[in-house]
Amino acid sequence: MRSIRLPKLYFILPFSILLLFFIYQVKGYYYTCLPAMDIAIFNEAISRFWYEGVLNPFGNVRQIKIFNDHIDPIMIIFSPIHALFKYQLVTIICIPFFAILLAFFVLKKKYLLTGFDLFIFYTMIMFSRSVMGELSYPMHPILWSMPVLLMFVKKIMDNNIGGGFCFALFLLLFKETYAFALFGFSFGMLYFYFSHRDKRCLYYGLLSLIISSSYLSWYFFIRPEMMGGKIYNYTGIELGHLTENGVFGFLKVWLLGFDYKTFFTTFLSYFFLFWLNRKSLKKNKNVLILIAWVLPLFAIHLYTNYFFHWHSIPFGMLTIGIFCCLVDLTKVSLKNKVIPLLIYITFSIFLHVRAFNFVFFNKSKTCEISPTKVQYLKQMRTFIKEQKDGTAFLMTSGMIPWTMHPRFKMHQWGEYPSNRTNFDVIIFEKTNKGVHSRNSNEAIEDASRICQGTEVVLNNDYVFAAKGPFSPECITLRHE
Repeated sequence: MRSIRLPKLYFILPFSILLLFFIYQVKGYYYTCLPAMDIAIFNEAISRFWYEGVLNPFGNVRQIKIFNDHIDPIMIIFSPIHALFKYQLVTIICIPFFAILLAFFVLKKKYLLTGFDLFIFYTMIMFSRSVMGELSYPMHPILWSMPVLLMFVKKIMDNNIGGGFCFALFLLLFKETYAFALFGFSFGMLYFYFSHRDKRCLYYGLLSLIISSSYLSWYFFIRPEMMGGKIYNYTGIELGHLTENGVFGFLKVWLLGFDYKTFFTTFLSYFFLFWLNRKSLKKNKNVLILIAWVLPLFAIHLYTNYFFHWHSIPFGMLTIGIFCCLVDLTKVSLKNKVIPLLIYITFSIFLHVRAFNFVFFNKSKTCEISPTKVQYLKQMRTFIKEQKDGTAFLMTSGMIPWTMHPRFKMHQWGEYPSNRTNFDVIIFEKTNKGVHSRNSNEAIEDASRICQGTEVVLNNDYVFAAKGPFSPECITLRHE
């Protein structure tokens, strides 16, 4: 009875949460309440691959070529799908939710044998601070890598070293930082060769070392020469802070600025997960390979103090995957299954409350939700659609993802200034300052008075829009 009927009820909670966050994002899109900057950058990147038919198109929002910024080749694969649905942002919002649905089924047959174990697995994902924090910003390809990451864990724990190696390579398509993980993976493999004399580990260890070293050499030294133009080297930028301030100066800044709350609430849940179930751990030394894989990522994120939102996805999914593969759930008491889950819920419930209040009660601390706002936004969207191909827009970041289309050239006002000498249209959003950008309402009002152009199209409590050309004072205006 338990294994046939109850699991259907168990699935209601995690799938309801997934549906809640999906509606949360779609409604946020409808009311221009999405956290805008990265969504605008990635939306434009995915759109331009197919629209322009080039491998490294220029992104107007970020003012840099796509792969001169981040290396996420998986975006090329999703670009034609995005084009099929006419470059609607909702298409991109759907991708991470499909990724989570796929992740739900990775460990189902072998490791999760009962309905309640499946419920624990699903609910751990839906209350993982790493996962749900990113679902509030559902754009980064690293979130799409969740099912691949779980397959990587499963193959290694099953002692399928070749399969694990293939999935470790596959992860390189989602984020350049996975190359550091592959580098650590190579040393885990070589350690196993010398300790267990497993020739597979020698072969895949050397192959991983060669591929990861080549990739990182290309990323740091060859890419700037090969791709040309402006290059963002995030690791180099962070290392520059160490050389600028010296070791002790850097440590002082690091200790004072470290996000202790996010770090401890994220990793304490992982610690309790294994500590409470330590007596049920299976003897599987392959977990050391996974630890070797994740250590470089942990060191990088510890150094850069990046454990919020999408940055902690690898740690969250790796922990859940290892737990389900390493712990013999048939020997775990109900108490030791439920307590870790309650800890997960405690540290992430604020994200679910925020989504619930937004969806059902139209409550948001940073974004207005009203019919009047939608009416003006519809007028603005109609106006934008009427503009000719190649029209150059200057916008506050909140408007860009809502109106993005590759036939336009959309530039963000303030954070990533454009080198253009003028624009065809300027659109400033007057509300949502907390969720969208660093623009204050006072800065927007000042800019609206200066940027009158040749015609003011719309000027109300929500949006200011004008047609150019604009005065030099307007073009050079930057917010504080």
